[in-house]
Amino acid sequence: MSILKTAAASRVARFVAVAGVVGASLIGVAAAPANAATTAATVTPTTGSTAGGTVMTGKGKNFINAAGTVVLVTVTFQTTACTVDATVGTDVTAINVLDATTAMFTTPALAANTAYYACFYDGTTATQQILGQASGISIQAPPTATNIGGGATYNASTAGGASTTVTGTNFTNNNKTSATIDGVNAKAVYVNATTITITLPAHAASPVNPATPAKVVVTTQYGTATSTGSINYYPTLKLGSTYGLGAANTPITITGTGFSSYDFVNTTAWKNFIGVGYASQTLNNTVVIATLKTCSSIIVASD
Repeated sequence: MSILKTAAASRVARFVAVAGVVGASLIGVAAAPANAATTAATVTPTTGSTAGGTVMTGKGKNFINAAGTVVLVTVTFQTTACTVDATVGTDVTAINVLDATTAMFTTPALAANTAYYACFYDGTTATQQILGQASGISIQAPPTATNIGGGATYNASTAGGASTTVTGTNFTNNNKTSATIDGVNAKAVYVNATTITITLPAHAASPVNPATPAKVVVTTQYGTATSTGSINYYPTLKLGSTYGLGAANTPITITGTGFSSYDFVNTTAWKNFIGVGYASQTLNNTVVIATLKTCSSIIVASD
């Protein structure tokens, strides 16, 4: 068989051969996607709670193609680098593709103390194209908050300003732990993973009947917790100039704020609290602590 060809025939043969290679390559991609170099992606924030529910924003490429079709179908959290297998890992929920480079999604429940990769795919099978990979995502347990001031109940002045402790778990350092009381900031200082100190803000007096004490809400980058312990805010009291020396039936004037919201007649705790105002006296340069007596005939003259 002759191997001689004309120049034209040779050009045709080369064209067919090249076209055949190109065609084979295209067919191969469609049949089994290759794990090409993974496109870098990012997520914000890079921290989340073990309980899930953290809304993250992912940034990458080709989430929507040139025809305007959404290509990004699956985002999974994996403990190892992304592969073409979109069935590995734990899927996020509620993917919302905003444009070709931006998508929002909600994290699933994940293991604590674990670093994750977020893997972006164009499908759901074991052989998908990787649209992006984000690394360095930290998942930790949310905080808990229990006692305030070392006990289940802490008494404080409506004026605020006092410093006390909140105990719990999973508090974080680097100014990542904050606290509020009824939505008002209570400056928090990290002590360790189980203790923070807070500075109490001014607050209205806590109603006694029914009792509605205040709670401390602690927030870290991994979640929020409401204290099981509570704070009873009492008005700031001030004794009038006439206080007596323990004599019975001596009128005592006490000034403060928020008195009109209390039932002084039926609340022994309040009578005792006011009774503290005259529970001591000085005799011969010695402070004598008298037996605490409850006040009677309490009349609220004004708020």
